[in-house]
Amino acid sequence: MIDEDVEEFTEDDIVEMIQDALTYDDSLGVRVQGTFDGLGYLTRNKGLQIKIGNQEFQITIKER
Repeated sequence: MIDEDVEEFTEDDIVEMIQDALTYDDSLGVRVQGTFDGLGYLTRNKGLQIKIGNQEFQITIKER
């Protein structure tokens, strides 16, 4: 569990943590295609695009 008083995370930090976790565990069958920034998306949102089998998904990270 993360102690909220210890560190604050940015949206970019969360994207990186999710990307690292998905890349580390190949048994999930998930291929990270890239971050929104890395893929050149014209958006202010932070997130990832992933592929599972023949399906593509976008994971958007937005701090509340």
